[in-house]
Amino acid sequence: MMFRVRQVLVILMVVALVAAGLVLAERVGLEESNRTVELVIDLTELAHLARLEAYDLTDLLRELKGAGITSVAVSEKTIAALHLEGAVSLYSGTELMAMATTLEGINPVVQELLASGGIQSGWTYVLTEDSWLAAWLEESLSQRLGPDRVRLHQGEGNYLLEARVNKMRLVGVELGFLKEELETVARMGFHVVPRPANFAGVGPEEIKEVFSTLATFDVSTVVFSGTEILGYPDHLEVTAAQLGEHGFEAGLIEDWEQMGYLGQAGVTKLSRLLDFRTVRVFSLSPEKMRTNSPPEMVQIWLRAVKERKVRLLYLRPFLTREDGGLVATNVKYFGLLRESLLEAGFRPGPAVPFRGLEVGPLFTILVSLGIMAGALVLLGMVFPVRDRTLFLLTLVGVGFTLISYPLGGELVRKAFALGAAVVFPTLGVTSQVKGWMARQGGTPGKAKVVWGAVLSLVKAAGLTAVGAVYISSLLASTPYLTAWEVFRGVKVSYLLPPLAVLLVSWRYYQQQAFPQTGEGRHRFWDRLVELGNHPVTVGNLVLIGLVMLALVVYVARSGNTLLPVPELELRVRSFLENIFLVRPRTKEFLIGHPALMAAVAAARWRREGYVPVLAALGTIGQVSLINSFEHLHSPLLVSVIRGSNGLVLGILVGILVAAVAAVMFEQVAAAGSNRGRSFLMGGTEARKDLFGGCRHG
Repeated sequence: MMFRVRQVLVILMVVALVAAGLVLAERVGLEESNRTVELVIDLTELAHLARLEAYDLTDLLRELKGAGITSVAVSEKTIAALHLEGAVSLYSGTELMAMATTLEGINPVVQELLASGGIQSGWTYVLTEDSWLAAWLEESLSQRLGPDRVRLHQGEGNYLLEARVNKMRLVGVELGFLKEELETVARMGFHVVPRPANFAGVGPEEIKEVFSTLATFDVSTVVFSGTEILGYPDHLEVTAAQLGEHGFEAGLIEDWEQMGYLGQAGVTKLSRLLDFRTVRVFSLSPEKMRTNSPPEMVQIWLRAVKERKVRLLYLRPFLTREDGGLVATNVKYFGLLRESLLEAGFRPGPAVPFRGLEVGPLFTILVSLGIMAGALVLLGMVFPVRDRTLFLLTLVGVGFTLISYPLGGELVRKAFALGAAVVFPTLGVTSQVKGWMARQGGTPGKAKVVWGAVLSLVKAAGLTAVGAVYISSLLASTPYLTAWEVFRGVKVSYLLPPLAVLLVSWRYYQQQAFPQTGEGRHRFWDRLVELGNHPVTVGNLVLIGLVMLALVVYVARSGNTLLPVPELELRVRSFLENIFLVRPRTKEFLIGHPALMAAVAAARWRREGYVPVLAALGTIGQVSLINSFEHLHSPLLVSVIRGSNGLVLGILVGILVAAVAAVMFEQVAAAGSNRGRSFLMGGTEARKDLFGGCRHG
């Protein structure tokens, strides 16, 4: 029966692979069909560049259009911006009172207020000679501050706007869009990317007025400004409806961890209202841009498009002067960005969201059954499970899978995905370890050992890839592909497989070390007890400390934020990125894959004591491989290429490592050493190993 149950489990895994393949074919199709990237320049910062260089803003826009910029981001005006442009003068009440003698005879409105005691030190005053601007400011500020806090004083050719708030608060208030800016951008042939801001007291009519103003221009994508989405908290449905009615796309800014989105209040609800059909926006602050050279920035932007499905690059001008001045520098590198995108198969233009994708119930169940089957195969490989027990476990697993989704929904989907991330790297390595340990006979030649190591790595990676396929299809729905939902349990998936492989490999080693007594199975648990009772030396403490430190670094480096990346590693990454289409992961080709091949060499040269540690290190490569596919916001083909590059490079490094290991083990054998049975190193007969107990030769 055992053989037949195993056949059923394999069939379930194959059926799951077919179902997953159909889902992934559709996923690749929708990912590859969206190749348009919007290149957006910020108008406010561009105007600052023009002032720095004494350059006409219109001429600057014309040159950047020729360099490939497709759109211009227009923000709502602020008092600070109008003051910087010379359209208004801005004073606190205290400043006006101090300047009374200077203003005498120049501004009768101010003089009249001063004479009547109407100037208040804690209020703010805006002076302008433009009647239209004065009326617009009065209307906008009344909406945002309240009509009782704004008053317009008018004299002959002079207008004084009184705002009953302090100066620091007033300068940052976003007042709405100036039509003349929108008209200038549209007239020059750019798409408009408006940046509306939320304000206190906003209601449906105010939201509709904002979109009505924008509707007369060639708007492509709306990127909300500030810490709140327009309409938050009570009118996000109106904002979503207006976006749909006018055919505008919502551009949402990627957060600094490059996983989710910037934490603007209301962003998640708006995305759900739009069925997650949003455009991913990548933007770096001016401070971040100053830490990177222009060529490095081009690579950062390109990577965001290729590897994270970013379809709108929110660009800011370079302020790093090169030969020819700032304008020439910006034209040069924005042109280089455009050419780099074209070479990578992308084209500049208005951004569009990715098409929606849903994984149907049938495909979900079939893939989940494949994951369940893989877990039972691993269980049967590690423990002596009886035929009837495995059969009953299979029935229970099928039943649980069928009833769990109606009860647990998305939580169950995430649990199965995490299960795949733990099971299949463990299964891949464990299947090879068991084969190495069970192999008997004479010691093969070095070439055969190295070739066997290559085959073992490929087989282990193949089983890991099965889990990657399951995860990539199970979590292929739109919320995951657009990073509104993410794979949960990354730290668990990094820790459990190496730990499981370490314990399983040690168990196999114990069974090999004591075959004549049949004590292997019991020795495994006995040795754990002995280890707990073993006297602790300073050397033990140092070793434990180093292991713990390595674990902390290993887990912390599984994310983007806990530990900084050393400068040397950043340079190596940049070098690899220039060579490969997609950069392979160093954990795979420098640690995991070579360690797994070295474990094969140790087992084939009968140095089994090294195998548990080397196999556990080798599992790191498999965990990293499947982890690439847990980043659902990355295109599937990018993850495939990354894993393939890591495997090929890992094989090349591993061949060298396995060959060196084989030579070392051959020399040890030639020197007459007994077969290594210790956990960390071979030893002489009857030597106590790290876990206590005598070795029997």
